[in-house]
Amino acid sequence: MDRNGLLQHEIAMNEPIGLYSTEELSVVFVGSKGSKKSAVHSVDKKSLKIVKSFKLIGMKHPTGIHIMKLLDDKLIVIYEYLHQMLIINS
Repeated sequence: MDRNGLLQHEIAMNEPIGLYSTEELSVVFVGSKGSKKSAVHSVDKKSLKIVKSFKLIGMKHPTGIHIMKLLDDKLIVIYEYLHQMLIINS
């Protein structure tokens, strides 16, 4: 949105549910849910295009997204259905 609160861009995505972004990253990580299309998507901040998708067979609700510097920039996703914390090479 711009400073007047008007929508500037939109990105088609299946039920977005989680978001992680910091100033130092060139991408935003977005979790999306669905029975067959759940994933964590890496979206380029400038082009607003999905540049990479991280999927797991059976994933339904990826939330709690974070990047951990202590783990060499690994993508951390809390996955409530399997009661797990997933650690992914980003």
